Amino acid sequence: MVKYPQGPFIAKDLLPGEGINISADDQEVFLGLSGPMGKATNAYYGISFTLPKWGYVVKKVEEWIFVSPVNKAYYDLVIGQREQLQNQIKAHLASIAQTFADLELLKHDYRKYKEFMDYYEKLEKGKKLMKEGKPEGERIFNEANQTLKAIFIDNVDVHTDLPNQPVSLRSITARWPTIITDFMKLKDDETTPEIIVKRHNVSEAEAVVLATKQKLYLEWRDEIFKEAVKSRFASIKSALEARKKSLEEYKNFLKPLLVRYKMVKDALEIPAVAKSFYTSVFRPDAQAFSVDYMKLWAWKAILPVEEYAATREAFSEISLSEAGFTEEEIKEIKAIKGPAFSPTTKSLPVEPSVDDVVRKIKKEIEKEYNIKLTAADILDARQELINQYQQGMRGFAGEAWPFSPYFAFLEIPLYRTVLRTPDGAEVEDLSVENLKGWLKTQNIIIGHILEIKAKEKQLENYILSILGEIEMEEEKKTQIVKILEEEYPNVYTSKQEENPKPSKKTQLKVPKLFKQFGMIKGKGKYETDFKDRITGYYLARVGREFGKVKGFFLGAFGVPL
Repeated sequence: MVKYPQGPFIAKDLLPGEGINISADDQEVFLGLSGPMGKATNAYYGISFTLPKWGYVVKKVEEWIFVSPVNKAYYDLVIGQREQLQNQIKAHLASIAQTFADLELLKHDYRKYKEFMDYYEKLEKGKKLMKEGKPEGERIFNEANQTLKAIFIDNVDVHTDLPNQPVSLRSITARWPTIITDFMKLKDDETTPEIIVKRHNVSEAEAVVLATKQKLYLEWRDEIFKEAVKSRFASIKSALEARKKSLEEYKNFLKPLLVRYKMVKDALEIPAVAKSFYTSVFRPDAQAFSVDYMKLWAWKAILPVEEYAATREAFSEISLSEAGFTEEEIKEIKAIKGPAFSPTTKSLPVEPSVDDVVRKIKKEIEKEYNIKLTAADILDARQELINQYQQGMRGFAGEAWPFSPYFAFLEIPLYRTVLRTPDGAEVEDLSVENLKGWLKTQNIIIGHILEIKAKEKQLENYILSILGEIEMEEEKKTQIVKILEEEYPNVYTSKQEENPKPSKKTQLKVPKLFKQFGMIKGKGKYETDFKDRITGYYLARVGREFGKVKGFFLGAFGVPL
């Protein structure tokens, strides 16, 4: 997962006013709860359905499962199902590969016969223009006719030779060296020896041969070959469209299989998790157990207990530049969204909402997931937060949201362990490691939404790459360039800074009051009074939300509060 900037005061990532992303020490707890079968499952789905009623947006951001082979029934159900999906995916990929091969052969034939059809189209166009008395008609007609004559000589007439009796034009050039040139000069109405002798300087014997070849050519061109080309081209066109549709359908069949396959994530695919199982007290070879993990993110807008006036009271239309986008980013958004895109958006409680913190998080997300995010992705993430405000402020599912840029954010990692003992007893354990409450500002929340979109984009890229619709070479090149830059910095790094000047952030002189977590004047637009406002009101409100979730888990297992 992405490391988000923390602060202010707790870390050096965020200066006062730039944003808030902090968690109090008493808002982190480990819960280990055990009970009969169904308790942990009920608690998981219970909190998942209860949080929206409390006004939260809930997203699952991580998951994996491990099943020991000794637990055969469950192993076959989960891992076996995954293997079945693998086989189905392989079968579909084989069908796609075969269809693609057939499609390429058809495309080759299509290009070949389309060329023939183009010649006939030019012939008919030339004839039409000549009837209309236009001079370019003869030129167009002759261009196509000459090409068809060359095809006739090379592919039809050459096969008319008989044993010990050469009769093709190529074979009798020894007798009449110019016979092919003379044949190419003949017009459609020159089909008798008398006309050919009269119009061309050739012998009567050659004129007889030319007249015969001319009649054969015209019959081949206007009847035999023309009808064959028209019929064959129509058949190929029909088969080509059918193969294209089949290829599209095969890909559509494969997409849900790939999504299902990715959703069943084997824990051993994750190196860190695989190592933890290797050294854990569980015995996959001797004990029947399973462990599944999921992490939930939940957030909602909050105000402190006291009455507090938010920076804005309602949505209003603002320009993208007022929302914080630069001119380059706006150009990028227009290029992606298209010319019909309107460069306005609804306002959030604090504007500009797209700031350096959001851009810093965007870079970390790109590095973590090895994908490219655009300004349009940031706009989409921001729009999703606007939609959450619109629904939350109306209280569709539960508690209504205030129009506030401050959020209670809950991080809920859940480990569900099912253990079956040799006597047949089963125990279900739920470990919450570690339930944590955070106070975050809207720029950090935009970053979280952007990370979720990056995960969705990564899945989409995976599916498209498997289907062969995108190439992953560019990402590989980027990784190689980074490696080369580290190994040969003076060769591959574009710019070398000598004695870089410290940024304004590092030059900031912190007064004594800063160290005491008091009120100072910050550069940004968010709360700067740490001692009284942030800790006394906002973190206290997050603490109440944290206590509700903690109490829910304890109550689900009958633990006294």
